[in-house]
Amino acid sequence: MRHRDGNDASVGANDSLQTRRCSSRRNGGDPDDLVGLLIELRPLANLANTFCNTLVVAFSVCLAHLS
Repeated sequence: MRHRDGNDASVGANDSLQTRRCSSRRNGGDPDDLVGLLIELRPLANLANTFCNTLVVAFSVCLAHLS
């Protein structure tokens, strides 16, 4: 949390959180990190899904045209 004077009140909290995250990665990872990664990758997954659906439709149209 940032105060009006510009000082960051959560510096100590962020340091301990970072330490905890680093140690959890060494010990098999934190499920919250995985969820965050999946949320960040969602737009890319949606784009890949749209691309694959487009290929399926194009292939179906080609097959229908050939038969």
